[in-house]
Amino acid sequence: MTTRRLVDKIDFEATAINALTSCGPEDVRVPLAFDSDREAMAAVLMTLRPYTIDDLRLVHIKNTLELTNLLVSKGCLLELADKPGVQIEAQDLQLEFDRSGNLLSWVEGTF
Repeated sequence: MTTRRLVDKIDFEATAINALTSCGPEDVRVPLAFDSDREAMAAVLMTLRPYTIDDLRLVHIKNTLELTNLLVSKGCLLELADKPGVQIEAQDLQLEFDRSGNLLSWVEGTF
């Protein structure tokens, strides 16, 4: 799932050319799109059953090319605690959204 603002950035002409060139048009998929980050996240969370807040594993990253700073849920902490080079800051943060329902990032330098 994603937001409409991301889907609006898709170059569908280039996507079609790539799909046809690779002989794999069936691989072209557009995810469900929602008007805001809050709506997209709520929809994703509705698909996870059963879970507890402590078991939930969410990770907020800047992008897949910059994985130096992460905001993770409590469910990720045990696995990360023993990893070499990982520094965990003990802050209890809440996700915050702007008036439009879009995520305000705690990950340094994002968005």
